[in-house]
Amino acid sequence: MNETTTKNSRNSWLYNNNVYLCSENLENEIYPAMNLQKSPGTFFRHMLLLLSFFATLAVQADRYPANCRVTTTLNVRSGPGTGYSKVGKLYRGNTIVVNSVTFNSSRQWGEIDYYGQTGYVATQYVTYLSPVEQEPAPRPQYAHSHSSSSFDGLWSALKVIFWILLVILCLSFLSEIIEFLLTAAFLAAIGAVIFWLFGGHANTGATIGVAIAVIIRLKLIVDFFSPGHTAIFEFIYNLVSFPFWFLNRLQLILMEPWRYLTKGYLPDGVRSFFRPILYPIELLLYILITPLRLVNAVYFNIFVYGITELFDLFLETLAPSKASEGRGNLFMWIVWFPVRLVKYPVLRGCLVLIEGAIWTVIDIFIPTVTLYHGTDLTAAQCIVGNDWEKGKNKKWTDGTFCSSTNGWAGAGAYFGSARRTAKGYAYDPYRLGSDIPVMIVCRVSLGKILNYGLAAPRYIHNNAGDGGNHALITSYAKEHGYTTGEWWNPRGYWEYCLFDWQNAYNNPWRIRPIYVFNFDTGMAQHINGGFRHWLFSEMVLRDILKSPRFICLLVFAVIVVIWFVFYGWNYLWNEYLWYYYIN
Repeated sequence: MNETTTKNSRNSWLYNNNVYLCSENLENEIYPAMNLQKSPGTFFRHMLLLLSFFATLAVQADRYPANCRVTTTLNVRSGPGTGYSKVGKLYRGNTIVVNSVTFNSSRQWGEIDYYGQTGYVATQYVTYLSPVEQEPAPRPQYAHSHSSSSFDGLWSALKVIFWILLVILCLSFLSEIIEFLLTAAFLAAIGAVIFWLFGGHANTGATIGVAIAVIIRLKLIVDFFSPGHTAIFEFIYNLVSFPFWFLNRLQLILMEPWRYLTKGYLPDGVRSFFRPILYPIELLLYILITPLRLVNAVYFNIFVYGITELFDLFLETLAPSKASEGRGNLFMWIVWFPVRLVKYPVLRGCLVLIEGAIWTVIDIFIPTVTLYHGTDLTAAQCIVGNDWEKGKNKKWTDGTFCSSTNGWAGAGAYFGSARRTAKGYAYDPYRLGSDIPVMIVCRVSLGKILNYGLAAPRYIHNNAGDGGNHALITSYAKEHGYTTGEWWNPRGYWEYCLFDWQNAYNNPWRIRPIYVFNFDTGMAQHINGGFRHWLFSEMVLRDILKSPRFICLLVFAVIVVIWFVFYGWNYLWNEYLWYYYIN
């Protein structure tokens, strides 16, 4: 019953705007409330009366207003009955507040607030959750003593000092805080996407990504107070990247499975037997490992290169490395922020994505593997940096690799197929300028390979190594059109020399850095201003224009990327991602 009044106070009592009736007045008061007509039969009349009484008691067992949950699609009406007009709908799972309940047409109705107006819903389709707790009465205020007022004033002053110190601390470590927030955002996004693609909860993946960012930041703090924990994080890096390191290594092995038989110089009889049959085997393997080339190309060119570069560009936007763009000056930081936003994430970010997509298509056709070059941080900045200013008295050529004229396998740029090989390069004493050892991870198109144990003449093999005539190896490679020299270094690793006879690498498009790993920190190294856009540099474009076949491949790659952006992505989304993962 809803706000029912009684004429005889002796036979009724009032609670929470609801009337509870004594037995002698039930017949007179319950019937009007229920809009029922008295039955001719006394038995049926008293049965209805009894049921109404217990229904009233059941209603009052729950306190209102109360939180309730809708169990199905439910109409909201303007009054407590099906004869009233519909004013809206509620859906299963919606949580509502029922202010009060009333009976009409043998049904219980709940009054709710529906978008500023009063509405009614059938309570049989809602589940009672809990009463709405009323706000407690305000606590009485008492006059403070003089000592209490002094304490409150002291506490307020301490809070002001605390916030001032906190602001100063944040400004002092602004770049570190921004880097942490960006790291957490990127890792959270990556984790969410990975979990979502594999049918998990995106929130779980995002939480794991943030946790990894916190661990990385704690690692830097631990290193600051207690250096020497880098090996642990380098191990974690190797462990996490192992699956794709293995796929890349598998591609390198399948390109030349016989490589491991040629650590030494093979006898002439064996060489004459193998060399005629190598070309058809290479062609067959080239076709068979095309899917593997595709997987590696997408992973390294799109995900690894794209993520690390976008991170660098966003970090440069929020924590600029140049004083002319706002470093160390809050006013200049604010003034130059729109310029940095357009320059780095927008323009250069688009170039990163376009470049990664084009190289992905090219790498499917031109066999390309991921190799490692060890050096120091100063040289790495000169090689890969976009805005790096060259210092004086440096031999490094800005934007490319310096030729090692004293290399044991000839003059050129040297790479290892194993990360420990690059680490050995980085810790060699010949490094210039900086004492920070780093590893440049590169995508390398090896081209025509000169295997010193199988394809090269004996005198070429004999001149490789310490004390040999390395210029003779370089001349032989130039005369016979070889791009890369491949040999087993006596120190115990495979080494690749991309030949150089112009004091600047001959085919710069064949070497593309994708990120720099710092051995001192055990993490990827931030490059101020981001990487040089290899595809759009004058040096690389000049080299590409020399090869009509490569120009055709480049045009084809551009067409494929344009098609994918406008049509292929829509097909992939609707026919694959939506069907298998979302729908």
